[in-house]
Amino acid sequence: GTLNWADGDMSAKTISIPIVADAQVEGTENFTVSLSGATGGVVVPPADATVTIADPGARDATFAANHINNSVYSIAPLANGQMLIAGAFSSLQDSNYDIYSYGRIARINSDGSIDTSFDPGAGADASIDQVQLLPDGKILIIGRFTEYDGVPRNRIARLLSDGSLDTSFDPGVGVDDRIFAMLSLPNGNVLIAGAFTHVGETDREYLALLDSTGALDPDFVGPDFIGTSGWRIESIARQADGKFLLGGVFYLSSSLPLQAGLCRVDATGALDASFDGVMEGAHVAGNITSLRTVEDISVQIDGKILISGSFSAFNDVARAGIARLHTDGSVDPDFVVSPNDAVETLLLLPDGNILIGGNFTNVSGTEVARIAKLSSDGTVDAAFAAAGGHAGRVYDLALQPDGNILLGGVYTSFQEATPSRPLWRFILGLAGAPGVIELSRDASTEVEGTTANITVKRIGGSLGALTLGYATVADDATPGLDYTDSFGVLTWADGDSSPQTIHIPIHSDVIADTPERFTLNLGVPQIGAALLGERQQTVVSIETAYNAWKEEHFTHEELQDPMISGDTANPDHDAYGNLAEFAFASDPRVADTDALPQVAVQELAGSDYLTITFNRRAPTLDLEYTVQSESELSGDWLGSAVQVGEALNNFDGTETVTYRDTEAVNAANVKRFLRVNVSRTE
Repeated sequence: GTLNWADGDMSAKTISIPIVADAQVEGTENFTVSLSGATGGVVVPPADATVTIADPGARDATFAANHINNSVYSIAPLANGQMLIAGAFSSLQDSNYDIYSYGRIARINSDGSIDTSFDPGAGADASIDQVQLLPDGKILIIGRFTEYDGVPRNRIARLLSDGSLDTSFDPGVGVDDRIFAMLSLPNGNVLIAGAFTHVGETDREYLALLDSTGALDPDFVGPDFIGTSGWRIESIARQADGKFLLGGVFYLSSSLPLQAGLCRVDATGALDASFDGVMEGAHVAGNITSLRTVEDISVQIDGKILISGSFSAFNDVARAGIARLHTDGSVDPDFVVSPNDAVETLLLLPDGNILIGGNFTNVSGTEVARIAKLSSDGTVDAAFAAAGGHAGRVYDLALQPDGNILLGGVYTSFQEATPSRPLWRFILGLAGAPGVIELSRDASTEVEGTTANITVKRIGGSLGALTLGYATVADDATPGLDYTDSFGVLTWADGDSSPQTIHIPIHSDVIADTPERFTLNLGVPQIGAALLGERQQTVVSIETAYNAWKEEHFTHEELQDPMISGDTANPDHDAYGNLAEFAFASDPRVADTDALPQVAVQELAGSDYLTITFNRRAPTLDLEYTVQSESELSGDWLGSAVQVGEALNNFDGTETVTYRDTEAVNAANVKRFLRVNVSRTE
């Protein structure tokens, strides 16, 4: 075909090429679109574009993870296309055959190569079972390790963004048994669950909350589980209302029904009695006392709950390793899926479909290879299954921002590709991308007595509904005194990419010589498939209005020099110091006396009275304006003045006011003076 531009036309042109669906399983196929034969201009590189046609589920041949010598258990996709991986591996090899002895954690580039700027040193001395990126770029890990890079860390550690140990997070002795699951919260705390019964010397049965330093939160206490032998919590999910779903192998009742394998707690750890649909819970079909585990939990946008694990029945209803529950925990009869082996991981997709991974080779009569795509009613996608799958157990599935899927599992082949690897990527074939969620800025300076309005954006796609938690975290600013401690949930509908705003009231208090700070953190999306972007945290500095004004008008160097930026300094030589320039909303760099107070005479009932008119800040923020009168300039200025009429709003953050003296100036030789005394509030 031919593309045409008229004289002066610089608009972009689109070439539309229909892609024909066929019934053949072909993996990926490529063709090229080329530009040539330009007249009246030239073609500049790139003149060719390669188009890849992929069957849903086909392996992405452009992704070749370098040699990783053992299983990958957990994947944390990053907004830039990279990914953090964790597992049982102890070394990786690049395309030059250089070997990196990274202990159980690494950062991988978007093409599968090793990001060598991420260096964990010796890393963990045993497997890392889960990895999670935090809002500040740090990384949280749990597993079976007792050391990280030679430093004692008992089953949980926090890393800096370069892979080194973050020593400011120190859980001390830590837990007395394995941690199976964790969930970082927007306020910096982390919820951990597992087989432990103590954190340090404190009793904590399978569930505990740690603060941002690794210390135990004494106010969070979980349920009293029945029995003490072999029970554990293996999975955690947070609902939009802030409550936590806990899955594992445990029971809550000493008599039948046992209420086994799943419960819900509130933000304090207390058992939620309204979650009363779990009766027999997770067990072996035909034997309600032979308990089995719930290994993964996902919450749908409608509030229903997907669970997977080793059970073959739930609430005495046949459910082979996967079930959907109503919001109260009772079984949804309309969702029936029957894999022939364990389901290790669930992934809710933005289009409402579901990916499952594990060790199964058949789902509801359809032959699959340890991964399967289900519709929202549980129907197996046969076309996806036809693309093939993994030759061994799958431990994790993760959605990237572009809609492709990362798979972590045992070291083996995928769709018969060689060489074997434990990390693969395949093409899902979504109709769009869910996008990423991020804050609009890294830092924000706010003035006392105002409101911080911070925007959250959804960019790069809008497929699927989602909810997202957020919370403020104190630094040297004090919640309740300097700002309102804020937390909540943001919600986007399917197709909605409109920005949302978080409003945080900033309080007025005493003058601070230096800014006080807190952070606003975004949390892992609680429901929905969008990823958090690179800007997950905004540092908010609280300034007095005066200090913020000085930062606007003076350089950093000038702010260090009181002869230029001090209260009484007069850099524009108009006889008014900086504090007065701020108070009357004038420019300290421009000698503009018109913006300063103006004096006049007003006649009232046959007598003349001195008046003074000026602009003042509205609200007055950290200033106090007092109009004083006196008959002698050298007097005590104890006289008062009265405001004339209402203040006039100038709609620029100021208002104009007029004050009148209380004594007339009619008598001979009577002198009257008015002044505006401006002081900073203490």
